[in-house]
Amino acid sequence: MPELRDGKFVCDFAFFVDITLKLNGLNKELQGKQNLLSDMYHSVRNFTDNLELWIAKVSDGEVSDFHHLSNCNTHATNDYEEQLQALKCELDTRFLDFGPMWSDIVLFTNPLSIHSAEPCSPPPVSA
Repeated sequence: MPELRDGKFVCDFAFFVDITLKLNGLNKELQGKQNLLSDMYHSVRNFTDNLELWIAKVSDGEVSDFHHLSNCNTHATNDYEEQLQALKCELDTRFLDFGPMWSDIVLFTNPLSIHSAEPCSPPPVSA
């Protein structure tokens, strides 16, 4: 295969393999009958937070989070940064409906995390 002699193709393919492995990991976290919505939402949020981290690192030329890509001798990471940005945008769009539910999900996950705007007053004492 002549493509395997092309260094850019091999690096692009390595990036594709790495990002597919990461997406497969997210997919496995989201599967199962016993998963709570809050757990699945946290998995997606953690993944998008990681995407932001990966975007920042790749923009600085660091690809150590991508095992196969880090074995390539590549200095042009702009394409990979754009691909990660596009993936983040796609995930943000697909899970846009969950944004307004975030406070409810947090409350469900940790009921003690509620923040009241008004302090609670003690009940009136009956005589």
